[in-house]
Amino acid sequence: MKRKFASLLLALALLVLTAAPGLAAGPNGTIAVQRMDWKSGTYQSATAETVALELNGKALPSPDVPAFIQDGRTMVPVRLVGEALNAEVLWVQQTGQVILKRAGDLRVLTVDSANAVVNGIAKTLPDGVPAMVVRYQDVDRTMVPLRFVIEEFGAAVEWDQVTY
Repeated sequence: MKRKFASLLLALALLVLTAAPGLAAGPNGTIAVQRMDWKSGTYQSATAETVALELNGKALPSPDVPAFIQDGRTMVPVRLVGEALNAEVLWVQQTGQVILKRAGDLRVLTVDSANAVVNGIAKTLPDGVPAMVVRYQDVDRTMVPLRFVIEEFGAAVEWDQVTY
């Protein structure tokens, strides 16, 4: 009786994990990252689903820290996406800010803040997901919400659920 019950529980758990889209890993796999708390300088471990990026139909691979999903948002290395959009990317270590400049437009994102400043106007980041510093395989990168950065530069974002 106990063996049948254990087998039934195992089968039910497998069914739930494969049927619930939010619980199963995406097609590109998962990675272990460490997210930095900017104020304390400490890191907390997290697991994230990786995302494949394309720009105008061509792969946009990150050389060291891949794009991933965190708190329901696609996070990307700010320098990778900023430079792909022909923006100058500046990092201000003292304040934990990343500045994106292009054609007279200025965007400032602050690590661990759900707010950004776009041409002097404060804006809240989607779902309150802030820019963050993430460590992956001993490399630290500032990650920002993809949709916010792309749309602030007047471009469009499309999501392909099948390929992530």
